[in-house]
Amino acid sequence: MVSIKSTLSTAALLVAAALPVRAVYRINNPVAGTVWQAGQTVTIGWYDDNSPAVAAGTPVTLYLYSNSGNNSNNMENLQTISTVAGSAQSTTFTVPSTLVNGAGYSVAIGYSGIEPQYSHFFSVAGGRAEGSPSDSAQDTTTNAAPSASATATLTSTDATSVATATSVTTVTSSASRSSASSTSSRSASSTRSASSASSSSSKAAATSTASEDDVESGAASSSHAALGLGAIAAVAFSLVARA
Repeated sequence: MVSIKSTLSTAALLVAAALPVRAVYRINNPVAGTVWQAGQTVTIGWYDDNSPAVAAGTPVTLYLYSNSGNNSNNMENLQTISTVAGSAQSTTFTVPSTLVNGAGYSVAIGYSGIEPQYSHFFSVAGGRAEGSPSDSAQDTTTNAAPSASATATLTSTDATSVATATSVTTVTSSASRSSASSTSSRSASSTRSASSASSSSSKAAATSTASEDDVESGAASSSHAALGLGAIAAVAFSLVARA
């Protein structure tokens, strides 16, 4: 009599044989204890476990994961590393400087229809400390600086324009004052000339008046002399007549 246990074992084997066996690649580098240095180029390796063999020319994609407490149930996909031919069995990768220092990193490899296969956990050193700003935040600050610089440059240019405009205004004002001063000087000269001419005319008029007064005075003197001579002649004539 066949036991129930033997029957169940046979059934399990038949079910397992009926399930399709999926070929997979497995990571053999990095391994447990590996330390990646941020900024350095590392080599990632894998192999075909031949159960069965992966079809030739099958492309595979590599991913970088991190996790919390080395727990494979809390894996976070940080980035896609590359997609290459599975037959290459290795590729290189430059470790980002933005990675946080510490353990709990893993590389996964997979291809269409196959769940990713993870490497052993390894560590990263030479990156940024936990809680420090990432490069994305630093890039935001860096990108904001050229705006401030541009603003400062524009402000400086505006100040230069204002200074230039002020200089032009000052020169124009000085020129206006010089022109006004010149006009004033010419006006003063004209006034002095007119005054001089007026003074000369006044002197000439005064001289003419004085000359006329002298003529009138001379005429009066001549008239008086004539009257005196006439009187003397009359007296003399009277004396002669009496004699």
